[in-house]
Amino acid sequence: MKRRIYAINSPIAKALLLLGMRGAGWAPNCAWYDGDMPYEQIVLTINHEIIHLIQQVEFSPLEDKWTWRGYFLFLVAYLWEEITKERGKNKFEIDAYKNQHDINNRTPKAWRSI
Repeated sequence: MKRRIYAINSPIAKALLLLGMRGAGWAPNCAWYDGDMPYEQIVLTINHEIIHLIQQVEFSPLEDKWTWRGYFLFLVAYLWEEITKERGKNKFEIDAYKNQHDINNRTPKAWRSI
């Protein structure tokens, strides 16, 4: 299954931006971002969301394959981090922000060492 990244220029994207999602988000094996952002921010946002898609694959029981099980396990782990940690301490977000400038040199499962 291919990963998909969508630009959304819609009131829905703007509403989610206002709700704190910073103009981007992900769903099963796809991500979206607010297409009205400056170009430099779009590049970083796409890299950031791709890292989250890679993290979903890293939870998959099949090597290098996206699966619903991997997505569900990632979602549970991500939400657990959000609920139990202080703001800004989610290891999946730390991994994504840390590596969004140079996505090619990110080590697999980098979130484990955070």
